This record gives sequence, structure tokens and C-alpha cells, in this order.
Amino acid sequence: MLEKDMWNTGTFMLILSIVNLAFIAGIGIFIYESVHEQEPRAPKIGGLLLAFHTVLGLVILAWPAARIPIAWLLGTVLGVQTIFLIPWTRGARSLKGAAGYLAGSPSDFVKMDERDAMFARNRSILPGTPQYEEYYRMRPEHKDYDDRRRTKGGPLGKPGTIDSCYRPNVAMLVSSFELPNLLGKA
Repeated sequence: MLEKDMWNTGTFMLILSIVNLAFIAGIGIFIYESVHEQEPRAPKIGGLLLAFHTVLGLVILAWPAARIPIAWLLGTVLGVQTIFLIPWTRGARSLKGAAGYLAGSPSDFVKMDERDAMFARNRSILPGTPQYEEYYRMRPEHKDYDDRRRTKGGPLGKPGTIDSCYRPNVAMLVSSFELPNLLGKA
């Protein structure tokens, strides 16, 4: 008799309600960000989850007999989510390091020139410098494209043109370039 009364106490109801409210808050943040990112499908799914957890909260308050199954449901969901936080053992390929991911023999491996990445060239090889002349003498096929890219301005062009200058994204982009300069050299 004592065990059955424990599940119907106000403390148990309060704990279940707090856990459910945490789910509702997380879903609310998900919906808010999805709307601001102009996602068409994600807010609808979030709305369904929000409605489900709102009804679940009302059931927790109004129907004491449903509290134990709801506790099992919420506990199972939290347990499954926790499983995804466990760092599983690495595969045999990753334990070999870079050699584990080579398609051929490690002796055939040729180190990549980082300047072959367009963003690295645009940012680090400045026109008129000896490095500029040397690189484009070695790789003349990149020069026309890089010259056209440089006319668009900045290493990435005008920030925010892809997503209509959505301010949080532009701020993140700009801060990733400015913050290291503000922190200074180590």
C-alpha cells in the first residue's frame, strides 16, 4: 500500500512535470530556431511534438493512474538519448591513423598542398608577393578562376548573400574571423 501511494504523491507529479517541461522548452527552442532559419518542415514536426508534450503534461496533472507509464516513457526516451552520448570504441581503420584511410599503399601517398584549396589561396597568397608569382607559375590553371574570385571581394564574397543576410549567421561568420584577432597571439 505504501508503494502505491508513493507514485501518487505530489513530489512524483512535480518531478514528472519538470521533466516534461524540460522537453517542452527544448522543443520550443527547436521551433524558434527552425522558424528563424525559414525551414518549411521542421516547425511542423516541432509543433506536433509540442502538442504531444502539452497533452502529456495535462495527463500527468489530471490522471494519476497514467503517471507510472509516463515515467517509463520519459525515462526510456532520456535513456535512449543518453546512449548517443557514449563514445563508442574506434574502428580498426581509425586506430591506424591516416594510413588506415589510404586507398592504396602508404608509399604512394603524396602530401596535399594546402594552397590547392581555393579559400586558402584567396586568403594567404596576396597578389604582387613572391609567393603569388611562384604558386601561379607552378599551377597556372588556377589563376583565371582565382582572379575572378578575388574581384568579388573578401575571402568569402559578401557575407550573408546566401541566406538573405540573416543577422545571426552573418554575426557568426564575422566573429569567426574577428575573435582570434581580438584575443591576440598566444
